Amino acid sequence: MANTRTTLGEAEENYAVSGLVAMREDRTVAEANMPVFYVEDLIALADRYGFPPAASGQGVLLLESGNGELDQVENEAGIRFVPRSLALLDALAGSGREPDKAENELRKLLAA
Repeated sequence: MANTRTTLGEAEENYAVSGLVAMREDRTVAEANMPVFYVEDLIALADRYGFPPAASGQGVLLLESGNGELDQVENEAGIRFVPRSLALLDALAGSGREPDKAENELRKLLAA
């Protein structure tokens, strides 16, 4: 099995972080409670690194990009993020959603 501690960036995979952590000002150093990653080819990535399925509510959520999520990534400190607008939408209604926290972040954006 491949070293699962290898980062996606070091492995030169096409990915982008989404969800609440991608909206934060300190997103390059913040820890994610429920990390969400868009990847180019989910099956190939899981096979290549031997990623086992995680129990519900645990692990890292990998989503296959299918709607341009990897087209406008924001590279910050060597980490690829989806735009904050998409990160907010994912947090509100996506697979790794945290709607209550996302609504709070939206209120902050609207108040600024």
